Amino acid sequence: MTDKQEQKIWRGYAEERDEIKHLNKSFDEKVELLHSQVPHERSLGARLLSKLDNENVVELLVKALAKERKLY
Repeated sequence: MTDKQEQKIWRGYAEERDEIKHLNKSFDEKVELLHSQVPHERSLGARLLSKLDNENVVELLVKALAKERKLY
């Protein structure tokens, strides 16, 4: 992995292949990812939750976005 790739991951970058590994996680596990201390995991949580058809997800994502410091 190059320095540039590592920096992207540290800032929260997540690729589709990373998402695929977590598709079968429960709703609660996806929410835990969203609230993780690790930016990459937060991105994964947000992307996974955004695929769900659930009104509660919108509120969770808006709150997470409002306090997010590392967006990618």
